[in-house]
Amino acid sequence: MRMEVVTHDKMISLGFLAKNLFVKHVLVVDEDGQSFDTLQTVQADTLEKIKVMPTEGGFTQEIKDGAICAFSSMNVGDKFLCLDAWVTNYQSEEAKFYWEVQILCNEGHALQDASKLANQWIKEQRKESPIKKENKDV
Repeated sequence: MRMEVVTHDKMISLGFLAKNLFVKHVLVVDEDGQSFDTLQTVQADTLEKIKVMPTEGGFTQEIKDGAICAFSSMNVGDKFLCLDAWVTNYQSEEAKFYWEVQILCNEGHALQDASKLANQWIKEQRKESPIKKENKDV
């Protein structure tokens, strides 16, 4: 399955092989060596781990450069998401939802609470959307 990595201002889409490399080289993995938390915290060595990752298995130089850029703007202790998802439109509701969850987690909310709040936020955005208002007037 694919992975979306959601940072403060970037989403990084990783295919199966690139995902496995990212998990192996960058993420904090559970004791079983196979699983990891969806909500990750930037460690002191996270950026350095990305910089030394090999470009193989779908983890291209372009993806590596994007990951370096994304994590360069983050600080130790910041939260980022690692999701079993594939976002194809970064302007979509789905993308906005994930960014809102990431923001809320960095404001101190637990992942489950952040997800609920982000769902409420998306519903409010739909109500306020000018497109929806125009359709109601027709």
